[in-house]
Amino acid sequence: MALFIAIMAGIVLLLAIFKLVLNLQEGEGWRIPTGLAVIAVLIMGLSIWKLPFWSGHDQTSNSVSSQSSTSAKTSAKDFSANFSDQKDSVFDGGKADRAKAEQTLKVQQMSKQLRETYADLGQVTYTATTKTWTLTITDKDFNKAVTYLSQNPGEGQKIKWPSFVTNMTKTSQSIQKNVGSGYTWQIKSSAASDSIILRLKDGKVTQNLAK
Repeated sequence: MALFIAIMAGIVLLLAIFKLVLNLQEGEGWRIPTGLAVIAVLIMGLSIWKLPFWSGHDQTSNSVSSQSSTSAKTSAKDFSANFSDQKDSVFDGGKADRAKAEQTLKVQQMSKQLRETYADLGQVTYTATTKTWTLTITDKDFNKAVTYLSQNPGEGQKIKWPSFVTNMTKTSQSIQKNVGSGYTWQIKSSAASDSIILRLKDGKVTQNLAK
């Protein structure tokens, strides 16, 4: 329909121009042919603008613009998600390293405290692979008592062995409270056939010379 109107407007425009030329040659009025020509041009221009070509062009432009906008939003969203994942990964890694450093410091502080506390009895060492502190008895009197207990397992009361076990249990509980679970506290003596005379973990006795 728009094409038909455009063609008719074109014909009217040609007739109006032809009439305008004749009127000018004959000295007649020129306003009517000029007005018709202007109207014809306007109608023809409007009809051409409504042709499917121009309408499709606008739709295509809008579609491309919409797709570009959607693509940009999707890309921004993906970038934001990736950045968030990387940020969380970095922060999580930092938290893990910080927690590891804090745990190492706790172990070092406990090692220092144990060495100072039991310096009169013997030497305290720490084995990281087994998470174990070992008190190796060097006190001669204590080793004599261990020798006696080894030979007389039922005579622990005479050398106050239960009291010693109670004190070592409290030490194991202190380790669990201040450092964490899963750490072993054991006492060694060369006076016993089995050098480990007492072993505790998380406040519980797992090995005892006086059975």
